[in-house]
Amino acid sequence: METYPELSNVHTRAARVPAGQFDRYVLATFCIALVLAVILFILKAGRGLTSWEYGDETAYFVTAQMITQGHHLYRDVFTHHGPLPVMIAHLYAVIVDRHDFSHLRISQILMASLSCAAVLLSPVLKTWSARICAAAAYMALLSMVWLPKFLNMELYPSIGGYFSAIMLAQCIVPLIFQRKVNSWSLFVGGTAFALAGFAAYPYFFSGMFFILSSIAVEPAEYLVRCPPIKTMLIGATAVITGVLLWLLIFGDIAGYFIYHIYFNQMIYSKFIEYSPISVLNNLSFSLTQQHAVQNVTIVLMVGWVLIFSKVGALPSRRAACMRITAIGLIVCGVLFTNPTGDLIDHNNAFLIPNFALFSLAIALLMQRSVARPSIWGSTAALASAIAAAAAMGWAANLADTVFGAENSAARLKPEDSEIYRFIRSITREDGDLLSLIDNPIVYVRAARFPASGNIYYLPWQATYNRSAFGGYKIDICSDIRRRRPTVIWFFNWRVWDKESIETYEPCVLAYLVKDYAPIGFDSPWHVRKDILALHSAEPPRDEDSESLIKSTLEESKTVGNNGPIQLMMTPEHERRAMQLRRLGVLFASGPAQGDAELVLRGPRDSIFTTRFSLSSIAPNKYHYFELSPGLYKSGEIHSISGGNVRLWEGHVERRGTCLIYEYVDSSRAHTPACPVLDPLD
Repeated sequence: METYPELSNVHTRAARVPAGQFDRYVLATFCIALVLAVILFILKAGRGLTSWEYGDETAYFVTAQMITQGHHLYRDVFTHHGPLPVMIAHLYAVIVDRHDFSHLRISQILMASLSCAAVLLSPVLKTWSARICAAAAYMALLSMVWLPKFLNMELYPSIGGYFSAIMLAQCIVPLIFQRKVNSWSLFVGGTAFALAGFAAYPYFFSGMFFILSSIAVEPAEYLVRCPPIKTMLIGATAVITGVLLWLLIFGDIAGYFIYHIYFNQMIYSKFIEYSPISVLNNLSFSLTQQHAVQNVTIVLMVGWVLIFSKVGALPSRRAACMRITAIGLIVCGVLFTNPTGDLIDHNNAFLIPNFALFSLAIALLMQRSVARPSIWGSTAALASAIAAAAAMGWAANLADTVFGAENSAARLKPEDSEIYRFIRSITREDGDLLSLIDNPIVYVRAARFPASGNIYYLPWQATYNRSAFGGYKIDICSDIRRRRPTVIWFFNWRVWDKESIETYEPCVLAYLVKDYAPIGFDSPWHVRKDILALHSAEPPRDEDSESLIKSTLEESKTVGNNGPIQLMMTPEHERRAMQLRRLGVLFASGPAQGDAELVLRGPRDSIFTTRFSLSSIAPNKYHYFELSPGLYKSGEIHSISGGNVRLWEGHVERRGTCLIYEYVDSSRAHTPACPVLDPLD
C-alpha cells in the first residue's frame, strides 16, 4: 500500500533524483514561497488596518459600545446579523478601548492566520513539503483579495469563511480521504462549525453539508464514524453554550431568533428578492470587472473538485461513487456559504473555503511527487499555485479599480476636528445624537452613543416594525419623540434607488422639519432649534460630511440662451394623487436683475404659470411659490429678462431637481440627496 495518496492512472516519466536530495529541494522551494506569501500578507494586512470605512463593520463597533453602556443586543439594539461579530467588538471594547477601534481589525489578521495554520496542519497532508505548499498557496490567495474584497474588515462573511476553512482543513477533507484525525482536530472542527454558524445562521447549513460529506464516503461504517462526529459535536456544544450564555447576559436569546432568523427569512428576503435558487448565482460567470474575483474562484473550485476526485487509490467503483458523493456534498456546503448569490458584497464566505480547498488539492499533488520523486510533479504543483495567485491578483486589481479599497482611509476613533468638538460641546455622551439613514461612523468620531437602538434605519426595519413579532420592536419614532436628541446627522438617501425615509417612516422627517435646522446649506448636521439659538457664533464646517453632500449635488445648466431649466420631479411625487399647493425650489444662483417664469403642467394640458423677480432669489436657499392647487407632474423655469439662473440637482442613483413639495393636506415631500431644510438666518 502506498504511504501517500497519488493520482490514479497517471504515469510520470520525468528524470529521477535521489529521494533525500529531492525532499530538501522541494522543501526549500516551498519554504521560499511561504516566506514570500507571508511578506505579501503582512504588507496587505498592515495597510488594511486603516483602509476603507464600511457601515456594516462600524455598526458592530457602535453596538459594542452600547452594550458596554448596559444595553442588550436584539432587545435594545437592532441588528439582523449574527452575534459573533458583535461579540468580538464587545470583547475589544471591554479589554482594549470602547472608543478607539483602530486596532480591532487585528482580529481579522488573527483569524486569517488561524485558518492558515489549520491548512498547514491538516491531517490529510503527511509531508512538510506538502503542508508548506498548501499554506503558501492559501496565504497568497488571501493576500491578493485582502483589500479589494474587504477581508481586512470585521464582517460576518469573512468570519464565516475563515471558520469554514478551519473545519474543512482540520476535519472534513481528512475524513473523506479516510485519514486518521485526532481528537483535538475534531474538537477544533466542531468549534469552527458553531462559530461560523453564529457569524450567520446559513453557515450552520453549510456545516451540516460538510459533516454529511464525511459520512458519505463510507455510510456502511457510520457507527465507526460516530466517535469522530461525537467529538466534533462536543466542540460545537461548547461554543453554543458559551454564545447562549453571552446572549443571556448581554443580549436576548429570543431576540436572536426573531431578529436574526425570523427577520431575515420573512422580511429582509423580500427586499433582496431571495429565492432558493439564488445560491446557483455562485456558479455564474460575468464579464464585469467587479465579478472577476468570483470568476477566478469558480475556476479554482473546478480545479480542487477534479483533483479530489482523482487523488488516492480507490479499491472499487463503489468507493469512487462514494468519494464523488462526498465531494458533491462539500460543493453544496461551499455554495450555501453564500445562499443569496451576492457576488460583490457577501461572497467572502464562498471565496475563503475555496482558497483552502484548492490549496489542499495542489498540496496533495505535491505530496504525491514527494512520495514518488518527480521534478515535473513538484513543478506542476508550484506552477498551479503561482498561476492561481497571479490570476487572483489580476482579478483583485480589477475589483480594486471598481471599489477603490486601497485608496480610502478609515478613521475608527474619536475625531478632534472643530465640528466634532462642537458636537461634543452641545450633546451628552449617551442618547443625545442620532445618525440617519446609515452612517454609524458619526457615533465613533463624535464619541457619542446613539439616541436609538436603531443605529441605522432602513426600509426593512420599518416594514418589520409595522408588524412586529413577539413584542420585539425598537421604535425610532418613539425614541426621537422621547429623547429629543440635540443633534441628528441626516442624509436623505433613496435606499437602493427605491425608497426614501419619508416614504417608509414619515415621522422622521416630520420631527426633523418641525424641531431642527441644519448648521449650513450643505451640512448634514441638524441641531435642535432651541439649542442652536443659544449659539450666536457660526458653527464650524465639517469638511468630510460636506464633501459627501457636495458630491451628490450639481448645479443645473443656466437658464437663458440654453433654453429653460427642466424641473425633474421625483417618481414618488409623480405617482402621488394629491394636489400640490406650494413648491420650494433650491436655487444655486443669487439675486440678479430681470425676471423669470415658473411653468407647471398637469393632466389634460392644464398649466400654471407665475412670474417672479430674480432679485428675490437667495443663493443656496429654497424659494417657495404659492400655486393654484393642482396635480402638477412636470415643469420648467424660463428666462424672461436677465439670466444667470441655476438650480441645485441631486445626483445619487437618480437625477432630480432639489424641490420641496407641499400638498393640500399639509403633508410635505422632499427630493432625495438634497437638503431638506434651510439653515436658520
